[in-house]
Amino acid sequence: ARCFGLHPWWVATEYDELISLLRTRLETDSQAFVGEIGLDGLRRETLNTQETLFRQQFALAAELQRPVTLHCVRAYGRMRTAIEEAECLPPAISMHSYGGSYDFGRDLISITAKKNCHLFFGFSWTINGQRSKPQYDLIRALPDNSILLESDLEDSQHIDSHLEQACQLIAKSKQWSQEFTYLTCHQNALAF
Repeated sequence: ARCFGLHPWWVATEYDELISLLRTRLETDSQAFVGEIGLDGLRRETLNTQETLFRQQFALAAELQRPVTLHCVRAYGRMRTAIEEAECLPPAISMHSYGGSYDFGRDLISITAKKNCHLFFGFSWTINGQRSKPQYDLIRALPDNSILLESDLEDSQHIDSHLEQACQLIAKSKQWSQEFTYLTCHQNALAF
């Protein structure tokens, strides 16, 4: 699916026109998702603007009932509050290359379930597999029907190998066969 949204790395101070453009794109393309949007605490100088823009894009996704892909780095408290305070949620949310804690993930599962939203957690080799300590325990603890494979690459030349490595990371974490991992993640992707 195509995704439209303003990534937190590229926020601008003049964003009213961007929200209008996003609405037009989404209304024109009824199959499009919203994303990748969110908060990045590593870019503190724009965090307040990021949050304002995130809340507006998130509300638009909820209004139009479009799935959302979220970027969250070192801003988990703000992200949790924004999702909790939202009047309504989109039908599904994917936490992109999720690097947060199990406790944050569990809290979000609870918050989103109360508002009839399915929460997914994406894992990529690029972000999650190359850490000094891979996230086996986190992946193992999350619900099976919430796990997604991601490549997190712009270069399509290496997508297959990175998806393969992400699949191996999830399979090892969940103690699943590689085939079962692919099937489960495929079913989850269709549900997203």
